[in-house]
Amino acid sequence: MVLAFDIDALILDGNYGAVFLFFILYGWAIIPFSYALSFFFKVPGNSLLSSFFIHLVFGSIISIVIYVFFLIESTRDAASYLVWIFRPIPSFSFSLGLLRTSLKQFFELIFENSITPPNTFAMRVAGEDLIVLTISGVAYMLIVFILEFFEDNGSL
Repeated sequence: MVLAFDIDALILDGNYGAVFLFFILYGWAIIPFSYALSFFFKVPGNSLLSSFFIHLVFGSIISIVIYVFFLIESTRDAASYLVWIFRPIPSFSFSLGLLRTSLKQFFELIFENSITPPNTFAMRVAGEDLIVLTISGVAYMLIVFILEFFEDNGSL
């Protein structure tokens, strides 16, 4: 869809490779996250509704708020800490990574005062979020295995 709608911010300057990886790794991390979340509910509808709410809040609202915090100089330090609290939630890492990737030149002008755009896979652009999504997928998969094990033994 990015290519079909010709979204330059996600295609040019080597951004398309990172966007492609974001979508692959988001699927990799969100499936076990949602499955692990379902263990905390008895009614499947409640699990689905809470999962939707978590992804809506963290994936859209909080990621944009954190990004705005980065833009305001007085809240930049708080945003640097908050981002690591919310990053284990795959929706947050996905949306913040796409924001940073699509606005990397603007982001770089604010923080580094340089004219040349950074590499898309640099840690301050997409690298941190790609790594977190990769590790989150593995971590949530292990959590699902542990939860399944305890549920099968009747101790969960």
